[in-house]
Amino acid sequence: MEYPSPGDQFGDRDSGEGVWRPMVAMDRNYRQQAAFDDSDPYGLEMAQQYEDDRPPAYNPEVIDLTDSPERQSPARPPRPPRPTVPPRPGLFPAHTGVSTTQDVVTDLRPEEVRWFYEIEEPGKKPQWEPFIGYDSLRIETKYRQVHFYQGNTPPEEKVDLIVVRGGVHEVCVATKHCYPIYWSGKPIKVLRGQWFHDGTWQPVEEDVAVQLETEHLGKWRGQRVPLHSSPTKQQTVLNVRFRDSHVDWYSPSEVFLFSDSKTSRGIRFVGKKLGISKATASGTKLHRGYRYEAKMDDKPADITHLVLVIHGIGQKMDTGRIIKCVADLRQAASKIQESHFPHLPDDQRVEFLPVEWRSGLTLDGGIVESITPDKIRGLREVLNASAMDIMYYMSPLYRNEVRHCPVSVATCQ
Repeated sequence: MEYPSPGDQFGDRDSGEGVWRPMVAMDRNYRQQAAFDDSDPYGLEMAQQYEDDRPPAYNPEVIDLTDSPERQSPARPPRPPRPTVPPRPGLFPAHTGVSTTQDVVTDLRPEEVRWFYEIEEPGKKPQWEPFIGYDSLRIETKYRQVHFYQGNTPPEEKVDLIVVRGGVHEVCVATKHCYPIYWSGKPIKVLRGQWFHDGTWQPVEEDVAVQLETEHLGKWRGQRVPLHSSPTKQQTVLNVRFRDSHVDWYSPSEVFLFSDSKTSRGIRFVGKKLGISKATASGTKLHRGYRYEAKMDDKPADITHLVLVIHGIGQKMDTGRIIKCVADLRQAASKIQESHFPHLPDDQRVEFLPVEWRSGLTLDGGIVESITPDKIRGLREVLNASAMDIMYYMSPLYRNEVRHCPVSVATCQ
């Protein structure tokens, strides 16, 4: 006598057969017992009893097992189709500019807009670095409160500053600048990104992006967005020209930027003769909305360890170098932690702050500068900005001032 398999003992919850599946299994069991075990004269009788008691609504195909020694299973009713589940919010790509509930063109949500701050490196073109999701959402919220709800930009002193970048900078949405909190430094430009270049995901210039957004919503607002389209098989349906470039729309999701320089126009002309599409020849695809949605849980941990970095002599010769060195030190420490100490808890963070004290000292009041000869001014300026710090410290007149300045600056931080 064979026992029912585990699948026969328990019904299929999705198909709704769970009430009668154990009875079918017992039915098949007793039929087999009657077919293979002649010592049980009640097998056929019990099987017939179960068949007579079966509800008329459930009538699976009955297979006669007496003519074949092989074990067979009754035909199983087809599984009913699963109900259609609507897409969950957040599953639709952010860079399409599409609502999560309807695949239509709508205004960009705060999660799709991304704010950037400028990074300048000597000898290189300035790049835009995105704020983390926590910072970007808070900046965008304040920006919408100032511009969309109040209708105009209030004076700078009336705008609350948003603390960003781990608590060491603050952003003013009125001036669109980022300011250091714990040291003196020049303001850093910030940018509100709505349209982005394909591949690099660098933001389009803000004034250009505003015009693109206006034209895009004016043409496509409320319309459905095709998931797949090819610019090589479509015609330009919208065109916007700028001073040295233009943008073509082939569909709501196929937008390309073209340069109007002589080289780019020549490439497009040759490509047209060869049968290459305009977009493939020299176009750069633009995306509406950033590739990753900003989230509030994308935030750094609270500061648990603080390291103060104090510079030595010569800082006057290269003002601001200590800030760059501390930024490099912070980045190097983060990489070392990720590669060598991945087991450290995520709720702890080490913060490095520069103590730039030399720029706050006047000392001689400009006397050394006034007596510097013009013929050797270049050499004397280097010496005044570097070696003079040693002479100031060795002098009993300025020693206490030099000694107390780093302590007072670090205490204020």
